[in-house]
Amino acid sequence: KTYRNEEYGFEFKYPGEWYLDVCEEKMYEPLVILSDSYISCNGNLPDADISVVISNRYNILNESQLSIMEQYEEKNIQIDAQKYQVVSGDLKIQDAEGNIIPNRLLKIIDTFIPIADNYLVLRLHYSYDRQNQLDLNDNIKIYNDLVTSFIFIQ
Repeated sequence: KTYRNEEYGFEFKYPGEWYLDVCEEKMYEPLVILSDSYISCNGNLPDADISVVISNRYNILNESQLSIMEQYEEKNIQIDAQKYQVVSGDLKIQDAEGNIIPNRLLKIIDTFIPIADNYLVLRLHYSYDRQNQLDLNDNIKIYNDLVTSFIFIQ
């Protein structure tokens, strides 16, 4: 399927069997959330595997998150004639007391696309078990397909 946003002038493709919810469009709030299981912007947003948000800054991770990241990387990519910035890594997951949960990580891949005075951010934030990464690999492939299908529309 194709999601098209006339207000911000972009579209991308996503798997037809995935659920998509269009959220109330506000700065710093998701425009769209996607998952392979039912989700809604108002109900269970943390379950979204992929989301699209508007941000006024590149790299929305804070210092405390960066301090517990593994394999952190910033890079530039080019798709067709467009240049994008990508931030990725594995964030160690903490319990309510702040203790690191062994083998649980949050894969973060944020692709920042300049749009007006802000960034459109295509986000993969997927919780996974270090011992079993099959679902993670599937979601990374879907995310990469979504990013490479992204286009600005007139």
